This record gives sequence, C-alpha cells and structure tokens, in this order.
Amino acid sequence: MSANGTQAVFTLRREGRLQEALQLARKLYAQAPNDPWNIKAFFWSLYGLWRDGNCPDQERQNLAREMLALKLPADDHIAQNALQSVRRSQDLSTSFIARARQLSQSGNHKQAIAVLEECLEVSPGHAAAENALAWAIVRQLNHLLKQDNPPIQEIDKLVHRYAQCQGVERPSLIHSQMLGVVARAARAEVFPRFCAFFHWWRPEANIRSEDQIGQRNNQQHEFPSIVEQVIFAIGKTIEYEEKEDHLRTALHFLNQYVPRYPDQEWFPYFLALALHKVGQPDEALKYLVPFARRKSKDFWVWQKLALCFPPDDPKHLACLCRSVLCSTQRPEFLLTVRQQLAVALHVAGYDHEARYEIETVVRVRQQHGWRIPESIQSLQGEVWYKEAVAQKNIELFRTLALQADEILLDDIPWSRALLQATGIQGKRGAAAILLVELGSGQQVIWLPMNAFSNLKDLRAGTPLSVRVLSDRKHQRILALQQRDGQLWDLLPEIPAIVTRIHKQKEVTVLLLKNGETSLASHGDLPESMNLNVGDFVYVRSVSSRNIKHAKTMQKCNQPVESEHWKSFQGEFRPRQKGGGYVKDVFIPAHLLVEGIVETNLSGLAVKQHKNHSDSRWIAIKVDRCEENTCLPGSD
Repeated sequence: MSANGTQAVFTLRREGRLQEALQLARKLYAQAPNDPWNIKAFFWSLYGLWRDGNCPDQERQNLAREMLALKLPADDHIAQNALQSVRRSQDLSTSFIARARQLSQSGNHKQAIAVLEECLEVSPGHAAAENALAWAIVRQLNHLLKQDNPPIQEIDKLVHRYAQCQGVERPSLIHSQMLGVVARAARAEVFPRFCAFFHWWRPEANIRSEDQIGQRNNQQHEFPSIVEQVIFAIGKTIEYEEKEDHLRTALHFLNQYVPRYPDQEWFPYFLALALHKVGQPDEALKYLVPFARRKSKDFWVWQKLALCFPPDDPKHLACLCRSVLCSTQRPEFLLTVRQQLAVALHVAGYDHEARYEIETVVRVRQQHGWRIPESIQSLQGEVWYKEAVAQKNIELFRTLALQADEILLDDIPWSRALLQATGIQGKRGAAAILLVELGSGQQVIWLPMNAFSNLKDLRAGTPLSVRVLSDRKHQRILALQQRDGQLWDLLPEIPAIVTRIHKQKEVTVLLLKNGETSLASHGDLPESMNLNVGDFVYVRSVSSRNIKHAKTMQKCNQPVESEHWKSFQGEFRPRQKGGGYVKDVFIPAHLLVEGIVETNLSGLAVKQHKNHSDSRWIAIKVDRCEENTCLPGSD
C-alpha cells in the first residue's frame, strides 16, 4: 500500500481515533513489514495507545512488547527516543533498584535486600538488579559485623546468596569489596569457611592492583588492604579447611603476597600454618622459627612448633615441655597442650609424669563443670595409665625443654660478650648492659635483668657468650652463658699516663693515649694508689655518663708515645704570678721547689684543652732542676 495509506493512519491518530488507526496500521504492516513507512505508522499507532494509558496493564505490556519487536530506522531519532522510554518502563528493576537504594541510604539494608529479591523474582538474572543486590549484601554484612555478637548463620546465608549472583562483573570493585568484608568476618571468627569461599572467589583471576594497597579515611587513619585482610583471614581459618584444592589456593596466595608485606610480623606465621596444613613441616619451620623467636614467651608458639615434628621425635616432646613452662593467665589455657604432652611423655617412657598431666586436665575441667573428652577417658582406660603413679616433675620438663630452645637458636652463632653493668634502672625497670662483638663491630645492648635467671648472680666484667638476633630495628639476645676468659677482656687495653692522684677522693686520674680521661677508683683498683704521676700503665676502661672508669690496670715499664703527652727540657722562664714556662710548656707553681730559682728543667707534660679549638701544654712532672740562688726573702 502507498504512503497514502500510512497518511490515513496518521490522520486517524490526530483525530483521536486510536483504535481505528492501529487496525489500519496493523493491516498495512502485515502486507509489507519491511516498508519503513508502514513500520513508522504501526509504531506510532502502538505508542499512541500505550501512552494514552487508558488500556489495562496487560494490554499495555502487550503493546510495549510489539513496539520493542519493531525494527525502527536508526536515523529516526524521535521514534528511537520514544522507544527508549518504552524500554525503560518495561525494565521493572529501575524502580526496584531506586527503592532499594533509598532504603540502604537510610540504613535499612535488610529491607533493601528484600526489595531486590522481589525484583529478581520477576526478572531472574537481571544484571543491574544482581549488582545492586551485591552492594546491599556488602552493606548488610558490614552492619552485622559491627554488632557485639554477629549472627553466624545470617552471615553465612548472605555470603551464599552473593555467590548465586552470576551477573556481577568479575573482577570489579564490588567483587573485591565482598572479599574484604568476608575476610573481616573470618577474622572475627564468624565465618570459618573462608578458604572455601576464597577458592570460589578465584583470586588468580580477580585480584586487582587496587586490592593490594591500604586505604586512608578522612581522619588519615590507615586500614589494611584487601589482600592483607585476606592473609589475616586465611591465618585465622586455615586449620578448619580440609579440602586440598582449597588449601592449595590459600597457600599459593600466601606464597605470592606474604613477602610483599615485610612489616606484618604475623604473615610468616600464617604461611607456616598453611605449609604445615598441606604436609610440609620442614618448610613450615623456616617461617615458624623466626616468628617463634619473637614470641618465645607465649605457650601456643611452642605448641605449634611441636606439631612440626613426629610424635616420637624428642623435639616434639621438648617443645610441649617448653610450652607448659610458659606463664599463662589461666590454667585452662593449657588444657590441650597438657593432653598432647601426656601422650608425648608416655611415648618417651615417662608414664608417671604423663598420668600427672592427665589428672591435671581432668581436675581443671571438673572445676569448671566441663565434660571430660572421650580422648582423655580413653587414655585413662589404658594399662600403662592404671599402673602409673602421678608424679609432678618440673625439673624433667626444664631439662627436656633445653632441646626446644636449640630449635630456635640452631642457626644463630655464639658471639663473645662482656657484662658491663647490672641493675641499671631504665624506662622498663632494672637492666644489664652488655658489650657484644658483632660482625659490624662492638655494640652495647641493654637487657632486662629478668631476661635470664643467672644475670643477677653475675658480676660486672664477666666474660659471656650470647646469641643475638638482629633485625632492621634492634638486636635481641636469645641465649646467654658464661665463657672462659679474664674479667673485662673485651675492653681494649689502651696505654695511659698518670696525671694526678687524689688521695682524699681515692681516685687516680689517667690520660689515655687517644686523649680521653679515665678514672681509676682506689677501691676497685687498689694498685692505682701506689702509682706516681708520670707513670705509664695499660688500662681497660668502660664508659659511663661521658666519663671512663678504669676496670683493669697493668704497669708499663717503657714510655709510650702519644700526641697528647710529651717530655720537655730547656731553660725555665719564671712568671710574675707564679710558675713559668719551658718553651711552650707551662710549669705550675706547685711543681717548683719553694725558695729555689730553676734555670733548666726537664719533665713530662700533657696537652690540656681549653675548648674545642684551643689547647696548651702543662707539666705534670718535673724530673730535674738546677739550683742557682735563693729567691728574695728566703733563707
């Protein structure tokens, strides 16, 4: 039919005869469905009735479906815009998503989820609705995790529902946000199946570069990155996972990302847990031992170390002994350790001690009204248990635990050290000061007096051997024992000259070859009171508050050269105020013989510093003087 036919359709529409226009347009379209004018006439007839809104909802939806099925010319922008409005009206999710967004903004995340679930019932798999649902789930999970006791079952259901949202883009911000919030739930111990979720989440394909960077809030508080949160979550939950593919995913992730966060002290521990879980105890020890050195006072660290050795290995028993020797806040913390220790003691032939540990476990459980596990009851029924007599033997545990200490120290060499002082009050209580020979040279290390039980019994100057763990921040002494050697043997022995002897103060003043001053107490070094000014000695000195104190002394029979002292000889030039000079050496009056005029003098002088840039020579000893005439007024 010609354009005159379609013109009749448009005329009927303008006259408001919409149904007649649609009948004619439908007839024209059926005769020539590819004619552009027939398509336009049919579309606008349908659109007129649809926009009029007087027809029932079902009929209106049928009109919309017919319009959406038409192939309108792409260059007919007016018709295309009209078609877009029809398309938006048919997308029921738009209103649902808008309602859900309003609910979430007001904090009603649970209601927002319900609205979106209703939308997805009408339009299953709708991508926009599923993404909106994913965000609502994340917000609700964040809300639940702020509660004192987050509901485990509700959290589990929300995570499961998210996993059903196939329309969520991956990788994406929402997918990463979901991982982060589930990791936080795992750290809060309300989502133990994290490793399974993480395997499903597919980290090998979905981790973004942004997920590896920490975030700051408006107050500039820094928060861990999503990757860091995942590592914490794996460490918290990996012991509950049994499926090998889930464990492998977690281990691969830890191997890849733990080295990127060297400042996170717990991350190597989490990697060790994963390695042990997949049956690689030797590899686990490589990460667990350095961590255990820093946490050696915590019982649970030794318990983890024990699990890296077979039950019949003496190191397994040694670690458990060290574990129960650690101090704990409450005895119930050690129940599992004591049960493991009892089994290890029996394997090693210490049945009496094993029975004592089992009885201790039973007693503590009964005090709390807790049931006795079947594993304990089974041990109590064995023949060896019935024949054994419970025996407490702390000394045995201490002896066996020595081998556990060697596990932490095996690859750390012994270094020579010297106990410089004990009982020094520091910021954290009484401390000892050690001088230690390290690869970088001698270094002073402070050590709490309670770090080792034998410290309080040692005198200053005692030669020691220590094992030192060095990191980027400081050094930690892990082991300490006495060694053969003389007192103060690590202090350098330096030549010195006696410059003064204070008998009243009971101290001898020494000038060291390097220009420093050292004081020799007559109480500590009685031989120092028998010296004479100008004598040469070898001394070992220790520094204390900008002054050195001599700790050993040995007479030197030969003069020693130094730029800080010299001998002098020459004509004496008296000074009116007293004393005088021989060349550039000042001779104090107290070194001159009263009533005698000296013409030629010789002796020893030391360099005295007035300030940082000025110095002068002062005689400390006059060896020879020639008499001439008496001074005026003398006999």
